[in-house]
Amino acid sequence: MSDGEAAVTAGARWAVSVDRTACAGTGMCVHSAPEHFALVKGRSQAVRESVEPDPAVLDAAENCPLEAIRVTETGTGVVLAPEL
Repeated sequence: MSDGEAAVTAGARWAVSVDRTACAGTGMCVHSAPEHFALVKGRSQAVRESVEPDPAVLDAAENCPLEAIRVTETGTGVVLAPEL
């Protein structure tokens, strides 16, 4: 079982952040999870800092070419993506 699967429990929340200085603005995250990311002034930004668990958020973080997206479990602080 991966960390992402372990975090999907009743009441779980994820914190989503984007390092806008590292972001290259490719828009891959917006394409894969448009309800969670938006391009603002050419850089990605999380729509909300805290979200319900959603595999699309993990996919966006794992597929970010610059690893600018970080997803953590709010209760524990465990980093779910990108995998270290």
